[in-house]
Amino acid sequence: MSKNTIKWTIITAMLTAYVYIDGFYLWDIQFVTIPLAVISSVIAMVVTYKEHRPVYMLLNVLFTFIAIVGFFVLNK
Repeated sequence: MSKNTIKWTIITAMLTAYVYIDGFYLWDIQFVTIPLAVISSVIAMVVTYKEHRPVYMLLNVLFTFIAIVGFFVLNK
């Protein structure tokens, strides 16, 4: 099991969770946290594609979708 794949997936999950924590409880800076979560997810998808890990790729796509939906949920 590659440590890069797991590391990037955990980073993406933490940043996606931070989007919601920031939006509901902290400083309301979604214009920084949401793009950061999406960029890390794109990097994670590239890493998982190069390492041929389709399950982690789908998980990172899910995290990207959650972060983008977070933009619409938190900005209504």
